[in-house]
Parts: sequence; C-alpha cells; structure tokens
Amino acid sequence: MARRDFLACCVFTACLVSGQPTTYHLLGEKLHLMPAVAGQLDNILWTHNGNKVVEFNGREQLVYSPYENRITLDWASAELYITDLRYEDSGGYGLETYANKKFHQFAYTLEVIGKVSKPTISCDMNNGSSDTSGAQATLTCAAEPTHPLSLMKYEWESSGNVSPGHELTIFLEDEHDDKIYSCMVSNPLTNDTATFTPKNCYSEESSSVALTASLIAIFIILLLVGLGILFCKLKHKACFADNVEKRAATQDKEMDQDDELKPLFDRAPTLPSNQRLSNFSEINRNMEPDIPANNHKEDTAINMDTGEEHNMNVQDEMPQPGTVRKRKEQFERRTLGTWRGVFCS
Repeated sequence: MARRDFLACCVFTACLVSGQPTTYHLLGEKLHLMPAVAGQLDNILWTHNGNKVVEFNGREQLVYSPYENRITLDWASAELYITDLRYEDSGGYGLETYANKKFHQFAYTLEVIGKVSKPTISCDMNNGSSDTSGAQATLTCAAEPTHPLSLMKYEWESSGNVSPGHELTIFLEDEHDDKIYSCMVSNPLTNDTATFTPKNCYSEESSSVALTASLIAIFIILLLVGLGILFCKLKHKACFADNVEKRAATQDKEMDQDDELKPLFDRAPTLPSNQRLSNFSEINRNMEPDIPANNHKEDTAINMDTGEEHNMNVQDEMPQPGTVRKRKEQFERRTLGTWRGVFCS
C-alpha cells in the first residue's frame, strides 16, 4: 500500500512539473520560487531533478551540494532563493511540505540562459558581377553562441517585411543602393539588432579583391627573391665570394702600408745640440796665415771687405738677403788663394 502511495505521489509530481510553464532566468541572476501555501509548515523539502537541494525538519536546516552558500529558505512560507544562477541549475524544481497536517506539492521548471551578443552582418556576391545592376547577394547574420542554442532566433526586417533565419537573399540595384536591412538575434529574455545597406556589398567585394591581389603580389615578389638567391648560389657563387676577397685584399694593402710607415714612426728622436756654429769670418781668419795676429782682437772679428769689427761674444743677428751667397764666395776665394800659396811655395 505504501509503495502504491509513493508511485502515485511520483506520478502526480511528474504531472505537476510537466504541466508547469518554464521560467527563464539569466546566467548569474537570482531565482525566487514562491509556493502558494498557507498555515503552519512542517518538514519542508526542495528538490532539483529529483535530488535534494535543501530541507527543514522543524528544528534544523540542511543544504546539499552544489547549492552551499547560494540557498536561502524561508521556514514560514517555504519560499526559496537561489543566487548566482548557473547553466546546470536548469531543470525541474519540486517542493514537498506539510501545512495544517496536510501534504502539499509544488513544481517549477527553470531554464538558465545567457545574454545574446550584438550580431554582425556580412555580404556575399552570388554571381560575382559587382558592376551589373540587379545582381544577387546573400546577407549572413551571425552572433556569439548563447546557451541554449535552441532558444536563439534570427529575424530579418526590411520595409515592414519580416523573414526568419540567419541568411537573407537580396537583389542589388547599384553601388548607391541605401536600402536598410536589419537583423535581430534574440532569446526569451534578451535581443540585439544590427543594420546593413546593400551598397556595402560593393565595398566589401572591392576590399576582398584588393586583398587577394595584394597577397598574390607579395607571394610573387617573395618567390622571385627566393629564386634569385637560389640562382646566385648555384650558378654564380663568385657573387658571394667577391666581397670577401675584396675585403681581404683591402686589409692586406692596409697592413702593407702600415709596415712601410712603421720604421718612420719607430725611429729614435734626434737629440738637440748645444754647440754654436762657427762664423764665416772666424773660418777665414784661421785659413789666412799671412795676416798678423795683432790685427785681431780677442773678442772681435774683422770683416775683410769692410774692415768692421764684429763681437764674437754676441750671437749673429738674422742675416740680410744675399749675405749667405757673399760669404760663400768669400770663403771660396780665400780657400783657393790659400791652396795656391801652398803649391807655389
């Protein structure tokens, strides 16, 4: 008999759960379940998909995993609060309690969903003839997936016409077609919209063509550079060796020049002399034996041409122009006369 009552209770609970409308809540929000029960409550039990969530036996409360620190139970009204909702919190919730010595059951269905993101719209030219009026294009609306995917809906709207789905085929007029198409993505709690004008299809087509051409040009340039390097390595290895040889020759030449200049830099410096150069008049005096000694003073010298005395203790001043030449001629005459006297005697 007890088994029959248990089965009947399970069937009744399942009927309540399946017959209850689904309640939607956003991820991270707070859930508040309010059963319509009055009177003195005893033995409150909340379950989720048949698993215990929290129970109160009139004296103490027990909270079960994974609801620790997220559950608040009102012991007087049996109202349940769940914070920080997660996707795994979705499912069926049931309440079993006694009020005024009568057994009561309540059932709820929860679906935790995410907020939809703003969609983006792209255009694909179907026939590739971007310069022909009346060309077809396919608009694609896309958004980040939101749990659960089955609740996400896409809808197009233009000039009061509504079309479901994330793709829409349109006819293009020309590059100045500014008709507006809007795509809305939604779920039971949130929605967002993006707009698009057909003239953007032409700019996207031009951009894609330009991008493709640029990539092809870059690839060709890199290929030619690679082939040139490979050809130079295989057929003209000297083009890589010439620079090395030229550098080596330049270094050898610089080293030779350094070796030639090195003796000049290593030569020892000449020491300065303190000896005074002899005066031409003194040389003439020594080489003329027929001149009496008393005609010369101790500290003077007589110029043979002018008869002027010159003080030997005083250094000669800067000679006048032509003095060196004259003294050279005098020296040669005196020397020649001296040697003639020697040979003639």
